[in-house]
Amino acid sequence: MNQEDGPEATATRRATGEAESSRASRGWWDRNADDYQDEHGAFLGDDRFVWGPEGLDEAEAALLGPAAGLRGREVLEIGAGAAQCSRWLAAQGARPVALDLSHRQL
Repeated sequence: MNQEDGPEATATRRATGEAESSRASRGWWDRNADDYQDEHGAFLGDDRFVWGPEGLDEAEAALLGPAAGLRGREVLEIGAGAAQCSRWLAAQGARPVALDLSHRQL
């Protein structure tokens, strides 16, 4: 340990309630939203529907079915982040609603 750095930090796990967990998650995303979008924005795009970090693109995978079948459908996106998926859905004619715990992400 370097005396100038102070003591080493220790990470531990403890039980938390739903409210505390939600506050902590919201706080982290609110503080880190800009950095997250700077780091991942090019990969996520402005209006792509990407399934996870593997980069599976809904336009190619059609996990929601044919894009034409989305027209007029109501879609709820939970944990939307910057709502790139909802923008892609809207471009297909769907009526998405995007929700995210962090107002800084939306």
